[in-house]
Amino acid sequence: MLNRETRLASKLADQGAGGVPTEYLAAVENGLRSHGDDLHAMGTNAMRSEEDWKKVHQWMKREAYIAAARHHWGKPSYSQWDHFLLQDYMDRCKLTVTFLKRHLLHSNGKEFAGVRNPKSWSEPPPEKTTQRQRKSSSKGKTAAPAATNNKTSGSIMMFDAASGKMVPLHDVSSTTESEDDIGWSEEV
Repeated sequence: MLNRETRLASKLADQGAGGVPTEYLAAVENGLRSHGDDLHAMGTNAMRSEEDWKKVHQWMKREAYIAAARHHWGKPSYSQWDHFLLQDYMDRCKLTVTFLKRHLLHSNGKEFAGVRNPKSWSEPPPEKTTQRQRKSSSKGKTAAPAATNNKTSGSIMMFDAASGKMVPLHDVSSTTESEDDIGWSEEV
């Protein structure tokens, strides 16, 4: 959209001054949501439900906005901390203020035309359980022991290719080495 409407490119870092069309706001929000499934950008399960999207930390959305603006401007990745440029710092500050004033409100739940919601948001959200709940619900529930042959219980089992089944280690029919062959391999 910014390539078509070049006048809107100046709105990326205008510190929230002036108005912008709804299509611009929708494009920014759709861009943020397109990175919602990226674990490293927005965290775990950010797009699982509308409530989860609203709970994504503000700094994660802000950093995604800053990265998108820097990419549009064609700026390379940041230099190492001891070579960090003052201009990069000033750009980050302007982009942060712009995001907080103009985009955070929409990103935290104010719906408007043009924003695409994932289909999964129309379904009821999955039931959330904590790790403690999962552990306690599995306590006391043990699987039934597998039926074992009394003859083979307690012994080490091995697959016997000749018979095509598991047999105790000492009954493997495919090992026909004599005592003289043990430890030696055939020469090729």
